[in-house]
Amino acid sequence: MDTQQPKQPQEIFAGLEQTMVDYLLEKIRVEKGLSLDDVASRVYGAENIAQSRLKLYRLRKPKKDGTVKKLTLEDYVLICQAMEVDPVRILALNLEKVARS
Repeated sequence: MDTQQPKQPQEIFAGLEQTMVDYLLEKIRVEKGLSLDDVASRVYGAENIAQSRLKLYRLRKPKKDGTVKKLTLEDYVLICQAMEVDPVRILALNLEKVARS
């Protein structure tokens, strides 16, 4: 008999954000043959690629205080558009994955 309780929404959302960042910037980006600089310049502009790269990096790696920059809806949609993927499909796939884990 399975006694595991269903996850609460806050538990699901806590892991969803980082799961989506990892999925987009690791799996999808590599499948599309894009470098981080390619994605960064498409999302934030190529004028100052170092600054654009840093914005993406902050979504993936913790700052000195151990926190990671929140993935805003705007950033999420822009990253999906830059990689030519459907944001709704990516959200559904990752939400299902996080809810099952």
